[in-house]
Amino acid sequence: MIVLGLGDVALSLLPLSVALILYGLSVRDWRSIGWATLRMVVQLLTIGFVLTAIFDVDQPLWILLVMLIMSLGAGWIATRPIARLDVLKWPVFVAVFASGSLLLIWIIGVVIRPDPWFRPAIVIPITGMVMANTMNAVSQSAERLWSERAQGNDWAQAVEKSMTAAMIPQINSFMAVGLVSLPGMMTGQILSGVSPLIAVRYQIVIMAMILSTAAIGSYLYLQLQRRLSATEVS
Repeated sequence: MIVLGLGDVALSLLPLSVALILYGLSVRDWRSIGWATLRMVVQLLTIGFVLTAIFDVDQPLWILLVMLIMSLGAGWIATRPIARLDVLKWPVFVAVFASGSLLLIWIIGVVIRPDPWFRPAIVIPITGMVMANTMNAVSQSAERLWSERAQGNDWAQAVEKSMTAAMIPQINSFMAVGLVSLPGMMTGQILSGVSPLIAVRYQIVIMAMILSTAAIGSYLYLQLQRRLSATEVS
């Protein structure tokens, strides 16, 4: 496995300056990419030290605490597209947490079955993948829902278009995997020396998990928000 030095990592960040310029010229927003990059670096460095400590401790309560923090963080970030709107935010948290938790219980408890169940090297990365993809799907569905409602579309139309928008990236990734792209988990395993055929098995599990949690989370949010809005009107 090739070990990257800090200089190599710094070089990988240079193309972001091009992305920042292009994005800024397009939407007159010179802050978002820079702030997101800073947060990404700081958060990954922090979690690197935290995970090193947690792997050494290897206690279930600490693992559950990390999983809870990741879940709450995903819910909070998912509200970003609707942060300035005068709408309920808590349904986003419920959708992300409930759908993500259900998929984690299934994947960890039924499919992978690590021994012990709280093995951090398995549980925490899977939690991150589940919650991140749930967060993205629910966030997209929330943004599209209120955009459609603002345009005067009724709830049925808004929900249909929001669900479609949320699932486009997930379905595209299914269509492209193995043909256009090699996903991160599979690439990482191959780079670490795992047989490609074994890596493929894990990637199928991850892909199924990602699309499932995206669909469940988006559906749960849209239906919950629709029912809440109907209750408020009545």
